[in-house]
Order: sequence, then C-alpha cells, then structure tokens
Amino acid sequence: NEHSRSLERLCVQEMKASRQEDVAMILSKIKNVSDFNKTLRWMILDESDGLFSQWKDAVSLSASLAKMATRCASLDTLERTFERTQG
Repeated sequence: NEHSRSLERLCVQEMKASRQEDVAMILSKIKNVSDFNKTLRWMILDESDGLFSQWKDAVSLSASLAKMATRCASLDTLERTFERTQG
C-alpha cells in the first residue's frame, strides 16, 4: 500500500522539525546516514522482527478472536434453538 512504499523510502535526512537546528544536530550525530536509513527501515518493516510485525500479529489475533466470538454466538443460538425444540 501507499504507506508501506513511503516507509520503504524513509530517509532521516528528509526529516522535519520545528527548528532547523534540531535537524542539523541530529544529522551531525549520525556517522553513516545510508546505514542508519537501512537500519531504521529494517526496524520498522522487517516481517519477523520489525515494529509492524507486532502490529500484523495483533491484527491477525483480533481477526481470530472475532471469528471465535462469532462461532460462540452461533453455537449459543443453536443451543437455544435446540432447547426450544426439545422442551
């Protein structure tokens, strides 16, 4: 999606700050900007260890929980229907 592509091109040298001095100070502390950018992208996007890997797991978990809740509700409805037909 668009956001993923944007993150894949993330570059620290394009950062924004309210004060230009802050940008200059941060960039002055980074020894190798290219390596920093690669590491930053890895930290965010890596499928097994990146920040979004946890988010994807949470989305997957919530989808599974929703399916379970739906099944439980369906089972409850079936049980009540069965009880009415038996009683």
